[in-house]
Amino acid sequence: MRNGVCHGLVGFSAADLNRPATLTWELNGENRSITWDELQITFSWLSKVPHVIAMISNPQPEKQGSRMTDNDENREWWMAEYGLNLTYPKRSVSC
Repeated sequence: MRNGVCHGLVGFSAADLNRPATLTWELNGENRSITWDELQITFSWLSKVPHVIAMISNPQPEKQGSRMTDNDENREWWMAEYGLNLTYPKRSVSC
């Protein structure tokens, strides 16, 4: 999306009663577009990235309320906040 908008932007349209505002680009012979609302959702998610990188880079699992402790509540939080599924399938061990 970034490369398309930065290097292949071919148009934009304003919203009207029947269509949302849209950015359109062409890259590698393929046309793509994104609506204003979709772009805002993407920016909202991306704005959280610096915080999560800081949390992962400097984990403090002993700190009260840490999201770095492996438990059900934190796995649910990671899924709700970032769409990260941290549950692992149960593995059976055969001898």
